[in-house]
Amino acid sequence: MGFRLGILFSAILLGIVMLYLRSKERWEWDKIIILFTAAIVSISILGGIGIFVYIKKSDKPEIQTSFWDITLSSSKSSIKFIKGPPNKIEPGDIWVYISEIFGAPEAYYLRFNEDELRLVGYLGGDLSGGPSIHGIKKGSSLDDIILFFGKPSQLSESIDNLIKLYSYENYNVFFMIEDNRVSTYGVYNPKYGPMEFEETIGKSLDQMELNF
Repeated sequence: MGFRLGILFSAILLGIVMLYLRSKERWEWDKIIILFTAAIVSISILGGIGIFVYIKKSDKPEIQTSFWDITLSSSKSSIKFIKGPPNKIEPGDIWVYISEIFGAPEAYYLRFNEDELRLVGYLGGDLSGGPSIHGIKKGSSLDDIILFFGKPSQLSESIDNLIKLYSYENYNVFFMIEDNRVSTYGVYNPKYGPMEFEETIGKSLDQMELNF
């Protein structure tokens, strides 16, 4: 493929040279070359600006309205239709879906406000990272979160001050931090108020009775 492209470009270049030699006395080639060069430079500059704007725009946080293929507007019946019945139901109307990936357990949990979805979170094992939110997932550092999302709108912590919950109302996302790393994360609906630590599972996978 590269050899054919080389022949094609060589033929085009040879044709331009021959055209120049045969008609150099009739055409103002100096002006044509200058205009051609100016056009190439302009296209390159505009293209570079467009790429820069696209990269900067794609690096900005976006509002998250879904997680694990579940939208925040989903009802209990629609979630059951998509994901099936939950494996466990925890106190506080929390549904837990348990699975296994690469031999390690992982869980998604959903909390409801009556029939409306309050949050969707991910709680993974050591070998499972889960789906990412703007590249952030289980094991990501707190510095990565602050660098990308900035200062949280709400900060809550456990009684022993070992676990902190960072939530971002403007983007519908939350991250639980342990040992300066993400342990649990997901999306939530801010219309039900700010996130508090007790609204999450508050358990690690090895503390849950998992039945596969």
